[in-house]
Amino acid sequence: MNEKNKWIDDIIESANSLGRVEPRSVVFDNILSEIEAEKIQRIPLSKIRYSIAAAIIIVSVNIYSVLDISTNESNQSSTDNELISNYNIYE
Repeated sequence: MNEKNKWIDDIIESANSLGRVEPRSVVFDNILSEIEAEKIQRIPLSKIRYSIAAAIIIVSVNIYSVLDISTNESNQSSTDNELISNYNIYE
């Protein structure tokens, strides 16, 4: 067990003696410019406005369709009742 601990300590000690790795300045500058480029890219306000307008139109059409269908169903059921009462076959 003692040899294993000594071996682990030797490995840790050898890692401590290593210096910090630094990238070349060109690579570092490229990384920084990519980060800045990502920050600059924004969605234009006009696209957001068009998206909101399209969503409002779609929701409005859906609401109109649902209300129109429910109105037609109630009108149709009253019309069906009138037709049935007009044809008094069994009287």
